Amino acid sequence: MSQPSWSEVEYLYYWPENERLQIVVAAQRYETVYTMPGLKNVESLTDKMAYATLKLKEVQIQRPTVAESVEGLKQLIGLGHLRAAYNLTITLLNNYGQGVGKAGQPTRNTFETFEFWSCRFQLMMALKLHSELLEELAAFETLDAPDTYFQYYPALLQQGYIGSIIPFNLRMIHAEAPRFSPDPIESIKRCCALEEITKQVIDQMTIESRSENQIKLWKQRLEAVKLMKARCWYTMKEFHQCITVYQELLSKATDDKRARLLQLLLRISVVIGDEKLVEKFSREITVQNSGSQNFYLHKGIKDSFYGNYAKAINNFQNAQKTSGGLSNPTVVNNEAICQLYNGKVEDARSHLLSFSAVPTEPIMLNVNTISQLISTSKDNAKQQFLLNIVNK
Repeated sequence: MSQPSWSEVEYLYYWPENERLQIVVAAQRYETVYTMPGLKNVESLTDKMAYATLKLKEVQIQRPTVAESVEGLKQLIGLGHLRAAYNLTITLLNNYGQGVGKAGQPTRNTFETFEFWSCRFQLMMALKLHSELLEELAAFETLDAPDTYFQYYPALLQQGYIGSIIPFNLRMIHAEAPRFSPDPIESIKRCCALEEITKQVIDQMTIESRSENQIKLWKQRLEAVKLMKARCWYTMKEFHQCITVYQELLSKATDDKRARLLQLLLRISVVIGDEKLVEKFSREITVQNSGSQNFYLHKGIKDSFYGNYAKAINNFQNAQKTSGGLSNPTVVNNEAICQLYNGKVEDARSHLLSFSAVPTEPIMLNVNTISQLISTSKDNAKQQFLLNIVNK
């Protein structure tokens, strides 16, 4: 499969020039390296999930062998092998001279290295390596240094490359990461700044009469930034700010996205204990979804909010039936929690252990928690092993 030409993908890297770049280009000073990242930790992650899954479910997880490249990295991520993908980023960045000890030292930044860092940071976020993420992300400062633009490299500029080399996903991580720091409000500031520039790009593309598909993609990016801002508000327990963002998106959403946003709004309403909002968003989850997994799932969430655990369990069971069994970890987890609150501790644990797919981390943690409530004399070796793994 041939690589797309630059003219086919340049809109993905569209980004307004800043004053720093313009000053440097005008003076033709191209020798300085401004962005100097490097690994802070080269310790590979052990595959605890695969080992625990083998003992708990007797399911052998095979990690595929892939090429040491962006494509191989994305293949691992696409298949859900996140720890293996994280370990591969260590190899790749070492190969490109940006390993341990290189942070703050001039190295060669390329399109590939920025892609590697973008993937690595997304993986660190997914794997909850937040302190390590913040430490390595610091080298990128505000993502607006001259050497983050194609225009800074005369050879690339001569070939028609214009825009930012920084992948948009890296900008998203850069904006969201501070919510895990001692100064989480910084994440809101960065989200707002990213939102503003994204709007500028959309406006400029509209003026230039860009294709509908190109503008649509940037509108999707804008929506993603707003959703991220809502997550940041949620983390800070600013729930009403979070609801405001979701309601803004709801006013412009299509049917599928509207249903998803209503589900999020309902869950937040349950968290804050706002009975009026619970009723409001429950009503808006329309009857046309009746019989669907999501309809019963959120009926169950509403029932659990009011303490009607038996009724909630019934709705979660209906949700499972519509999906052909115990295949949705969210449904399984919610039903188990209701069984626990309904005084059926053994049933709650058995329900989690009967999950038909490879268990997710929340399921394994809940098995651990519920198992601690049951007499150790009833624990078998498999369950005790799980406790040891999860507690590490």
